[in-house]
Amino acid sequence: MIFLLRYAAISITTAGSVPAFLEKLFKMKKTGIVKSAVLCAALACAMTAGAETLRFAAESSYAPFIFVDSKSGNHAGFEVDLMKLIGKKLGAKIEIINMGFDAVIPSLVTGTVDIGGSAITITEERAKRVNFTTPYYDSGLSILINKSDENSIKGIEDLAGKDVCVQIGTSGAERAGKIKDVKLHQFNAVNEAYLELQNMGCRAVITDRPVTAYFLMQRKGSAKRFVHLPKTLDAEQFGFAVTKKKPRLVARLNKVLADLHQSGEFKALFEKWFGVQ
Repeated sequence: MIFLLRYAAISITTAGSVPAFLEKLFKMKKTGIVKSAVLCAALACAMTAGAETLRFAAESSYAPFIFVDSKSGNHAGFEVDLMKLIGKKLGAKIEIINMGFDAVIPSLVTGTVDIGGSAITITEERAKRVNFTTPYYDSGLSILINKSDENSIKGIEDLAGKDVCVQIGTSGAERAGKIKDVKLHQFNAVNEAYLELQNMGCRAVITDRPVTAYFLMQRKGSAKRFVHLPKTLDAEQFGFAVTKKKPRLVARLNKVLADLHQSGEFKALFEKWFGVQ
């Protein structure tokens, strides 16, 4: 078997592709060189060697888009399920690589990873460094405050000179940085920002509305502790970021996304995580 694996690997390299190797293998079978059992084993080896792996980078604490399920210990969320569907349609294995959100774009630029997630907002500045798929979610930023501040903080203009918590590298951090005399507290994960707010270490958290909505939905009694301001600050669209090292990949992803919309699979997945909207 070890000889067979080595032979298959060398032959694929020599033939130039898996299909070419298989054609050569079948010709060998006809001449009696390869027995049927060996043919089946080599065929399995060749198919494995030809499987594509797409490296998906994300910060794994951004529910409901991506997070680690506390019961199973596995990644879960809308983006996780969507990437699984995409991988199935492309015949590719999806490898999830957890990293800080501020490291996702740089990793795509260097080609260390292929696709980036964690609800990345499509911006002109980011598009200079990476490619983006067609948008998969229309969103916007929102403000979460402690209930004790509901009479004094009605909007972003009331945060001037105050302590505001954000996740580093996000559009929320960029927007909060424009507040007059703001005292910015930046965290690696958005859950750390929520905890700081709960501990009265800051007066507000600015992040994506669906993320805060999910955070509140998962916590009993949150309505007595927090107030999610109703006004959406900036309209945004989320898309998967794609390395420019693989220029054809974004077109392949867009084709699959279009097919998922047409088949109704995208709608079913969306409603699973966000409900009917």
